[in-house]
Amino acid sequence: MNKLLPRERIEHAILHKDVDRIPRDFGGPVSGIAKIAYEKLLDFWKIPIKEIRISDLEQQLAIIDEEVLTKLMIDTRHIGMNPPIRETFSHDGTIKSFINVFGMEYQKIGTSEYDPLYYEMVSYPLAEASLIGVREYEFPSPAKEWFVNCSKITKTCWEKGYAVVADPVSGGILEQTIWLRGNHKFLSDLYENREIVIELLDRNLTHQLEMWESWLNEVGEWTTIALYGDDYGTQERPLLHPQMWRDLVKPRVKKLIQTIKKNFSRIKIQLHSCGSIAEIIPDLIEIGFDVLNPVQPSKGMDHASLKQKFGSKIAFHGGVDTQEVLPRGTPSEVEKEVQRVLTTLASDHTGYIFATAHNILADVPPENISAAFEALDQLEP
Repeated sequence: MNKLLPRERIEHAILHKDVDRIPRDFGGPVSGIAKIAYEKLLDFWKIPIKEIRISDLEQQLAIIDEEVLTKLMIDTRHIGMNPPIRETFSHDGTIKSFINVFGMEYQKIGTSEYDPLYYEMVSYPLAEASLIGVREYEFPSPAKEWFVNCSKITKTCWEKGYAVVADPVSGGILEQTIWLRGNHKFLSDLYENREIVIELLDRNLTHQLEMWESWLNEVGEWTTIALYGDDYGTQERPLLHPQMWRDLVKPRVKKLIQTIKKNFSRIKIQLHSCGSIAEIIPDLIEIGFDVLNPVQPSKGMDHASLKQKFGSKIAFHGGVDTQEVLPRGTPSEVEKEVQRVLTTLASDHTGYIFATAHNILADVPPENISAAFEALDQLEP
């Protein structure tokens, strides 16, 4: 078939149409690379190291240079808004901690080898709030300075033929509820203070609707994928019992998806949810998700089975193991892992976007990163 534009390649894969090659994603908040790993990769490839900028302070993800994206034939370009933070600094000038626009505080985690490694959430704004306090909490409203140059950059990427991914506006409806309240408090609330859970879920839905409207009004005209992140799984099972998730989370996420698709009908919506969520994949398809990421190789998430059951109804994104194979395997084992993913999730050569199962972290050797992309080049039909 004729060579497709990167944007067309992504669109064809999502729509389960033939592609000239498997599309590729690298970058953004869930398919990116830690700054430390990126520095080592640039050195391994003998690409002169420029000033490496950070795209995600919490996860310490690097902004990937255009030279690298072009070298790897990446079909996507990620765009994210830039809400302000309040920082405190260490004596060496590095950021010691920061507070985001929701009032959540993060502190630096690092070692002598990896510093900073990432920033960990240490406080939850509504951890001690009553129902009245939850109702009085003021969600941040998007401001013009959050979007500086976003529409210009997005339009330029579109005009160059790339598939633009609008990255998440914040944590998803469930995730943000947990972050505002704190994990332990949220889990006890499910049984002791269900009113608080429902109030927070409803308020987070209202906030998500406002944020996505503002965000896509800026970049939606040139956006291919809207990335919605909302973790629903642990390593072995869904975070909530599937029926509880269907009662509390599903209808609110459905409303958000329906609203986005009503106002921006051309945009496809990708869910990022870590963990074992096979039990609710039919629900995710039902409420309108077009792409599922990261297809984490966890319990109950056998790739061949997922492709057989759902491969005609939803596109898959990711799947290459970032927990064991990439950080601890050999280049040969990485090649076999890429082959495994391509022969399962991309068995019909469509309905799949190549990416790692999550961000490439600081401990992943550059040889293994290089081997993953080399294997992709060699294994493609």
